Amino acid sequence: MVDLGNRCGFWDVLDTEARTSEHLAARIQGEPRYFYEWLGAVVSAGLVVLDAEDRYRLMPEYKAALSRRSDTSVADTAGLVVELAHHVPRVAEHVRTGGGISYANRHPGVSEVFDRLNKNVYDTSLHQILELVPGLQEVLEYGTVADIGCGTGRVVRLLAERHPNGTFIGYDNLPASIEAARAEAQMSGLENVRFEVGDIGDIAAPTMCDAVLAFEVIHNLSRPHATVERVHTMLRPGGLFVMYEANASGDLQLDKGLSWASDLYAFSTLSCVGVSLAEGGPGLGAMWGNTGATALLADHGFSPVRVDVVPSDTSRALFSARALPLGVGGAVSFRSPSGETSVESHG
Repeated sequence: MVDLGNRCGFWDVLDTEARTSEHLAARIQGEPRYFYEWLGAVVSAGLVVLDAEDRYRLMPEYKAALSRRSDTSVADTAGLVVELAHHVPRVAEHVRTGGGISYANRHPGVSEVFDRLNKNVYDTSLHQILELVPGLQEVLEYGTVADIGCGTGRVVRLLAERHPNGTFIGYDNLPASIEAARAEAQMSGLENVRFEVGDIGDIAAPTMCDAVLAFEVIHNLSRPHATVERVHTMLRPGGLFVMYEANASGDLQLDKGLSWASDLYAFSTLSCVGVSLAEGGPGLGAMWGNTGATALLADHGFSPVRVDVVPSDTSRALFSARALPLGVGGAVSFRSPSGETSVESHG
């Protein structure tokens, strides 16, 4: 019901002032009979109050979370639940037979949901997130930056708009996503961006870069080690690699108490693991953990590995490191909004 209300704009016609159902129905576009029945569901669930005069009022504490006009809306997450639930029968079959559902075979449903989710996150917080990485702002201003697994290119476009003197490249192996990314960039009049179709591990000669970004991508890959190794070769000496991943230890005994753990494990069961297994990958999963992520970077010539907890969303962490000559090791440290603790060293 949350997803339906989001798709149809039902949440947007509700406000904290009490209104009759007739007044509300006059503001929607479509068949009011669905709207009346939907009101019954959300009233029964306690999201909307029905008073003694038969007037409906959205609870104020839910308005910011449900309206499409709100920067803090989480209603799109309900869309992800609905989309992933659609795949449950196929996932159950792959449990028995092996393999999984590739990202291409989930298109366009999952892509569209993630586009809406990413808009809420990146439009409001991308620049604050990337400011956590020392030295990255200077690179964005004048350097060449690639985003691997860029999808429809929202991160690339946002960075290109903010940093007109930088050069930004998006790579994705789904042609439909790249077509959409190119169309959006053209409509925005951006001349400092380009998008290329392909797995970064298979592109013969990717552009040399000063920084490479990977937003919630690495854990989905069929060849995470080969991909990180390729990133190292396409970075200039000292170039930055930045990964945006779940903030988890990878140890269920430690992670089971996290407020976001059940959501991310569920999403990972129905999507992330299968996307990797479909291509013969290891199925790292969304909750693969800080230890695994930092080791992957350190083992492929990145050091020092820095981990920052994202203040606006503590369920996510930002992993960053510089490309050093292979064989040169360095420290791994974790940083949260409250401080820093060095935890491991790789040589």
